[in-house]
Amino acid sequence: HTSTPRLSRSTARMSDKEIEDFVKLRMSNDHLFTGRKNSSKWAWRSILKHMGLHFKMNHRQASKKWDNMKKKYKDAEDAEVLEDYNEMEHVEEKIELVKNSEPQMAKRENTLIQRQGAMMDREVAALDRERSLLERERVMMEREKVTVEKERAVREREVMEREKAVLEREKGVMEREKGVMEREKGVMERERAVMEREKGVMERERAVMEREKLMMEKDRDTLCRERQGQDKEEHKMGEISCT
Repeated sequence: HTSTPRLSRSTARMSDKEIEDFVKLRMSNDHLFTGRKNSSKWAWRSILKHMGLHFKMNHRQASKKWDNMKKKYKDAEDAEVLEDYNEMEHVEEKIELVKNSEPQMAKRENTLIQRQGAMMDREVAALDRERSLLERERVMMEREKVTVEKERAVREREVMEREKAVLEREKGVMEREKGVMEREKGVMERERAVMEREKGVMERERAVMEREKLMMEKDRDTLCRERQGQDKEEHKMGEISCT
């Protein structure tokens, strides 16, 4: 497919011969302009390609030129219009010439245009097939995308399940460790209580020992005083006996 030409008005001008062929082909192929969708487009493209003008103007420009030619032909008395469209000076004679041209030439041109139309139809059919192929590929890609999304969702769910299982196991380990620590703490609390009781016993025993020590010291002091008293008595008695 060629790109649509964008040409100035001066570039799209035709020679007298091109105008004659233009009018002739348009009138002899009037049956191609059925009014159906795109019929005018394909008919004008066929005419322009036959004339070798498809690189100089597009189907819209050809249709507009034909409309202007018919309009300006009816208003040919306008001098300014005649100057702008000098190629229409002999349109009436050319149209008459077309009407009186040999039927065989029109038939050949009609056959050529029909062949070109058939070629364009085949191109359109090829484009339709290509569009259908692209549509099927698009549908396949959408299905593959859905499949990939599902597989990814499954993989992500499996990963999440595995991670959840790991967390559960770690939680179980932590709970068991916590239980062990609680038991050890209980043992330590009991041992500390035993130690506190033993400490209390020791404190009481020490207090008893202190009291016993004090009593022993008192007893010792009393014994010493008694001995001193006895010594004095014996000394006195010794003095009496000596006298």
